[in-house]
Amino acid sequence: MMIADPATQTDFRVAMRRLASTVAVVTAACEGERYGMTMTAVTSLSTDPPALVLCVNRAASIHAVLSRGHLVPFCINLLGEAQHAIAQAFAGQSPREERLATGAWI
Repeated sequence: MMIADPATQTDFRVAMRRLASTVAVVTAACEGERYGMTMTAVTSLSTDPPALVLCVNRAASIHAVLSRGHLVPFCINLLGEAQHAIAQAFAGQSPREERLATGAWI
């Protein structure tokens, strides 16, 4: 059983309090390709160890990448109100490489 340090648990709890009303962008990289999508289906699973559940439609291109599990680096980015344009871009309104060019993504 993995036990997270108290500072990590505190930071995780603070972030999870915002999660219910937050839009997230999930990004991943695999075999030289980058993927990303806007998500609202992200929820806390546990604080020890800190864990999240992502619900991804099987039709999404990122699904096959995330299904590889621990072999693929990925990142969950919680967006703020001022980042509406990023959420829209990753919601499929821009081609994949164009949306990933809008910032420093994994």
